[in-house]
Amino acid sequence: MSREPPFDHCGHCPFIIHMMDACPLTPFFNETQTYDLDKVIELFMVLVSLCPWIFSAYLFFKLVKERSIKTLIRCASHLIAHITCDIVKVIYFREQRPDGSCSLKFGLPSCHSIFAGLYTTWIILDIFVSQIKVSQRHIFVVIFMSFVPYSRIYLIYHTFKQVIYGWIIGTLFAIGAFFIKYYKHNIHLIIILQSYNHIIKLNKNYETKTFKKLNKIIQKHNHPIKKQKLQKQKY
Repeated sequence: MSREPPFDHCGHCPFIIHMMDACPLTPFFNETQTYDLDKVIELFMVLVSLCPWIFSAYLFFKLVKERSIKTLIRCASHLIAHITCDIVKVIYFREQRPDGSCSLKFGLPSCHSIFAGLYTTWIILDIFVSQIKVSQRHIFVVIFMSFVPYSRIYLIYHTFKQVIYGWIIGTLFAIGAFFIKYYKHNIHLIIILQSYNHIIKLNKNYETKTFKKLNKIIQKHNHPIKKQKLQKQKY
């Protein structure tokens, strides 16, 4: 049975905001409306709901700039998670959004919550597993992303169940993608160490250019091997 948005503000929502499923509960521009605390909170929730789109653009430009495997895996995980979300909504769950939603699409799971869960979990894994230095930017992003599921409920786009499903799915995608990144990192180390041992056995001249380049590569990796002193074998 088809639903129709019951609120007039859905038709007055700016096109780009409507396409991103982040319409406020009241029209953006209303001459008779006063901007009290409730209105400020409402506009804040709109901004939070736009975060997945904003950070998606950030990841894309970061990939273009850095062209690193880590960023590629991260972007690919978000893309695959979003495609999976759209597929399971229509084929498997087929659960309607709450009454009053400006979107007529199915709502389980919440794709915004999937993005937030994936992005947040990736940062947490980076901090505790890769042991990157925690910055104010990381803390700000984690706190801001934590508001995304609530913003979806506040703006009547999803139910509590739909955002919880989305966050869990996003977390699982983050763990899987991070494992792939971490596994690939270790495979590179194994190849490097094997090549190093091969050079040690075949060459008596340890000051060769090949040895120096390989030593620099080992030192670049965040791995305990770089803390060990490389001793020359005696022949």
